[in-house]
Amino acid sequence: MPELINPEISYLLQKDYENILNSAFNWVDFDTKTITERANFISLFNKFIPTLKLPLINPAFFTSFFPLKFIDLLTENINYNFGTPEYSTSWNFYTFLLENFQRFYIKRDIVNLSKIDSENIHTYSPFSRHYIRKDNQNNAFLKAKYFNKDFNLIKFVVKLVDKFVPSCTWRWVGDDHKCHIFSLKICKILVEYGFPNEEEFEDIKEILYKKVPIFLALEKSINRDYDSINETIKKNWLEGCRSIRAFYAEILIQYLYFKQDKEVLIMLKKTYIAMKKRKKPIDEEFMKNIISFQGNILFEEEFGRKMLDFLLGFIVSQNTIGKELLENRKSGNIVGSFLYFIANVNDPYLMSLKLIREEDYLFFMENYEENTSDTKDLKERMMGFSNGLEEILRKTMNGDYLYREQVVMSETSEILDKIDVEISFSVLYNLKPSLKSKKIQRILSEINIPFKVFNIMSVFIVAIFSE
Repeated sequence: MPELINPEISYLLQKDYENILNSAFNWVDFDTKTITERANFISLFNKFIPTLKLPLINPAFFTSFFPLKFIDLLTENINYNFGTPEYSTSWNFYTFLLENFQRFYIKRDIVNLSKIDSENIHTYSPFSRHYIRKDNQNNAFLKAKYFNKDFNLIKFVVKLVDKFVPSCTWRWVGDDHKCHIFSLKICKILVEYGFPNEEEFEDIKEILYKKVPIFLALEKSINRDYDSINETIKKNWLEGCRSIRAFYAEILIQYLYFKQDKEVLIMLKKTYIAMKKRKKPIDEEFMKNIISFQGNILFEEEFGRKMLDFLLGFIVSQNTIGKELLENRKSGNIVGSFLYFIANVNDPYLMSLKLIREEDYLFFMENYEENTSDTKDLKERMMGFSNGLEEILRKTMNGDYLYREQVVMSETSEILDKIDVEISFSVLYNLKPSLKSKKIQRILSEINIPFKVFNIMSVFIVAIFSE
């Protein structure tokens, strides 16, 4: 049982949870020693784990102590008594908490999903970016876990940025405080995987815009104290400030492409419908009447002003810490993409438009947006198989199949055989898949069947290579 790791701390955390639920939790009621004990306990989980091994780890040793609701409520009750020992130790606690939240919740659950890499976002076509966003937003497992009536991951991360970047003009971070960094990092991860819808993206942009003056003030205050700080802390704070600017750049380039993709897809859909109805040959006048796409949303007054505030006022501003510039390779490359975009020279977005193939265009227009009864029925049947694989995965992580590999192989094969009867794998993964097979692949992805099979099989692959 996880609580046997440290029964005393387990009891304290259980009482903390009860007190929070009863609105009786307050950091001022704890002394530095008990807060430090909690922080040190969480820090035990801060071990390097290769990304590919994350799905093989049963996260119960962390999640049983910190269920989502507990983490959500803990981050509602933050200690803002700046300058006190209790403030410093409680923010150490939150630093470890958020680091492990992004590792044992977020990263573990999305490790096998596709993402839109911010630095290379122009290498995806608008359709590819749209598919990644839509597939990840529709993922049944993630929707049930992170987007339900009790918890919303997007609202949670907006709250983290708001809470852990307080409205101060002085240096509010201590030696090892990284709550603000992990808050932005989690936000960046969610954006790269395309989870926010348009309204949620606006909420993210607004909270980032609101926090720009605070981050600038923090950089100046760190620079002011720089000569009195030891070398290790200097390096940590310098890299932290560089990471913040890089996260801002990554989130904003995603936001820009999200908005531009929406305009492009609406225009393409409108054009496709009009061309199907038209009997006469297509001419320039016809195209002018149906296309209202303006080309570059950066030149919309309100949108453009805020984006330039982000860029010129923060990301590429010439603040320094200890005479060191606050730009790293990633933020520099993304800023370069922004500048090309603005100047309309080697426009990276235009490059991504050129990646669209005719077959991709036709598939998107004719099939992707449809939600027919046959696909609904197939999805419901596949959900039953997905639940069966989920149960095998749960038993595997709990050790129920220890020294019984043949049993799990047999049970997994039985489910895969039933899936094969429904969809025929040999046809599905043909070198030239049909439109129907593409729909089926998307259904399998949305209900996490490839992800679950990968996790089940990887346990035994690792065991084989370990022998």
